Amino acid sequence: MQHLLKFLVDNGYVYHCRKYHDFDDVSDVFWAHPNSIKLFNTFSTVLVLDSTYKTNKYRLPLLEFVGNTSTTKTFSIAFAYMMYEKQDNVYWVLEMCHEMLHSKDLCPKVVVTDRDNALINVVENVFPKATTLLCSYHIGQNVRAKCKLDCKVKDLKGKNGQAIKPASVVKTVMAVWLDIVDSETEEAYIDNWTQFKVVCAKFPKFLDYVEKTILDPVKEKFVRFWVNKNLHMGNTTTNRAESAHARLKKYLSSSMADLSTNWQSVHDMLELQHTAIHASF
Repeated sequence: MQHLLKFLVDNGYVYHCRKYHDFDDVSDVFWAHPNSIKLFNTFSTVLVLDSTYKTNKYRLPLLEFVGNTSTTKTFSIAFAYMMYEKQDNVYWVLEMCHEMLHSKDLCPKVVVTDRDNALINVVENVFPKATTLLCSYHIGQNVRAKCKLDCKVKDLKGKNGQAIKPASVVKTVMAVWLDIVDSETEEAYIDNWTQFKVVCAKFPKFLDYVEKTILDPVKEKFVRFWVNKNLHMGNTTTNRAESAHARLKKYLSSSMADLSTNWQSVHDMLELQHTAIHASF
């Protein structure tokens, strides 16, 4: 930890640490490269949040804040190691991110994340004027997994009387699900949802899950008709953050390295990232 803080100070990073309650243990560390802060203040319209794992021997999750430039380049805004992914830890980290903005007018208009209730609640508190969008890809994966679990097809038969294969049912259901996600008008959404209920009529448990767990509470956060009311600049999934994670892990020497070793890898990546972004301008 001391080596990590020394590197941050020597290289002019903005960083914050927080102790775990009344103990001397550091629970959360947040840091950002000075050039990343400049980019964030220039391109703050969309903020993508996602955690990645298996980056250090302490098994601490690494939360990465990601944005994109006017030249469509992805840039890493900031990073945070957290002892826990609880609401209290996430709130502190997002507050540190908020403090990097030079003006209230620069607050993100859209924040994209996965369906983590603690993260969603915190985002709405720290950035109250921002619209929270949920990753449509991850929601689709949840629907697919639930479909495989609940949509048993042993009693279903096709037009020719032959039993329908499980993979065919999942494929059919997911095709209709994508129609719901891609609904461009409210009327289209209603029609596609009606068609979905027809296709899944023999799976009431699955239908109940889709309606009460996904569509009713959060459809405005991932269905195209509602999502496109916001300036999201094409960011409707956390894919941009996950691509950033993949690029970061190429620089990490091991998934069992210590924090200071990991920081050096992150620093090297950021230096090249900033060079590429400036070249794109």
